[in-house]
Amino acid sequence: MDYDELRVSHMHTNNPTLKRTLSLIAMVFYGLGTIVGAGIYVLIGEITAEAGAWSPLAFVTAAVIAGFTGLSYAELVGRYPRSAGEAAYIEKAFQKAWLTQLVGWSVVLTGLVSAATLLKGFSGYFIDLFGGIEYIIITTTIVFMCLLACSGVKQSVGFAVAVTLLELLGLLLVIVVSTNELTVTAHWQRWAHGLIDFSWSGIIGATLLAFYAFIGFEDMVNMAEEVEEASTTLPKAIILPSSHQRLFIY
Repeated sequence: MDYDELRVSHMHTNNPTLKRTLSLIAMVFYGLGTIVGAGIYVLIGEITAEAGAWSPLAFVTAAVIAGFTGLSYAELVGRYPRSAGEAAYIEKAFQKAWLTQLVGWSVVLTGLVSAATLLKGFSGYFIDLFGGIEYIIITTTIVFMCLLACSGVKQSVGFAVAVTLLELLGLLLVIVVSTNELTVTAHWQRWAHGLIDFSWSGIIGATLLAFYAFIGFEDMVNMAEEVEEASTTLPKAIILPSSHQRLFIY
């Protein structure tokens, strides 16, 4: 059943449907926010600690690997625009309830791990800037995000777009501030010296961490039933943020 057939079937049944209010631009920023927030703001230090001067190679390698996965998601969500995401694709492919449930619960668990990672990173930045107690900051943030999610998907994604714009402004600020440093010869000498410390294990470990930066498409497909013309909008929205991420890496 393609998207048009799915939409018609919903129109002729009494089953409740989600309101489609999310546009292409909203979804692009939604995916980009996950990519920039997790990959650059939260994990960049860990990636650099693993790969050192070879960190760009780790990012590029992860981008290539994630690119194949992202394109697969773009194709699948175009065919089956359902909010269940990976579980829906597994159900369609194998039609085994136990396997669908296993994948669904795995997605829930990975979502919890991702949320914990982002909350940990956010609390660290917040404490550095304003001070505070970690568990109070994390608990308050969770409560706020839950209330925001309950208020509606349009409000939630709107907030995500605003945060993404703030993240991008932060990156631009870092670029502007560090421009003079890039003209200092000693900087390039330190970087060249760092290339001597080549380690396959470090690069592989950093690549695994960097891959996490590109999983915004996993969150995006789960919004399928709230996106306008999801079968055409979401494939475009999945591809565009990844392209923007490569610009930041290079």
